[in-house]
Amino acid sequence: MYIISKLLYILLNPMTWILTLLIWALLSKTAAKRLKFLRLGIFTFLFFSFAPIFQFFAWTWEIPLTDMRTMEKKYDIGIVLGGYSNDAVKPNDRLHFLSSGTRLTTAIELYKKGIIKKILLTGGSFALDENELSEADKAARFLATLGIPETDIIIERGSLNTHENATFTNEIIVKNHPNSSNLLITSAWHMRRSRACFSKTGLTFDTFSTDPFEGRLLTSFSYYFLPNTTVIEGWRSLIKEWFGFALYKIMGRI
Repeated sequence: MYIISKLLYILLNPMTWILTLLIWALLSKTAAKRLKFLRLGIFTFLFFSFAPIFQFFAWTWEIPLTDMRTMEKKYDIGIVLGGYSNDAVKPNDRLHFLSSGTRLTTAIELYKKGIIKKILLTGGSFALDENELSEADKAARFLATLGIPETDIIIERGSLNTHENATFTNEIIVKNHPNSSNLLITSAWHMRRSRACFSKTGLTFDTFSTDPFEGRLLTSFSYYFLPNTTVIEGWRSLIKEWFGFALYKIMGRI
């Protein structure tokens, strides 16, 4: 499933579609077909690199952020979904954060403010080396260096996808922390599928979104009105999430 998901990730990338159309244009034997595929390639590139279009679709999909200053409720556990670090970067003596690293840093801030009492880290490892620490273990080590006591850190190290995040986390909470109040913390674009997965387990929780695509937008004229490859990167993540949500729906996971 991991290999299949990575292949699908390539196929669902708008850049793959653009390059495919341009290659077809180059290989077409007639001028009419070359022109047709060239036009399709240029149109696809412009559509997926134009920021306002992407902003609209991202805005309709993402779960809005919550202002910490308005939060009055306190939670026993803040559940932080994995996917915020890059295992491929070496040396692996530290966490190498991705843009979604604010999932973890936000949880730390919520903990320091007293909004959550414990941090539950859910996320395994795709490494072939059995001695490789899971993402949750690495994050726990990181939290320890910040002075957060081990008693306030809960580790779920076996999950490799959002469905398993929800399933394994629910098992831990039901067994060791029944009747706890829970706050689900993940990226705004990932929250819709995550919320559905956790709801499927029967767990009771509130949500707290982080790092929305909107927050990554620039304010320069060129970003909004000229083609930009960073927008294509955003589309890649958003389309992957749409596909994942649809697939989970078909499989009965949400």
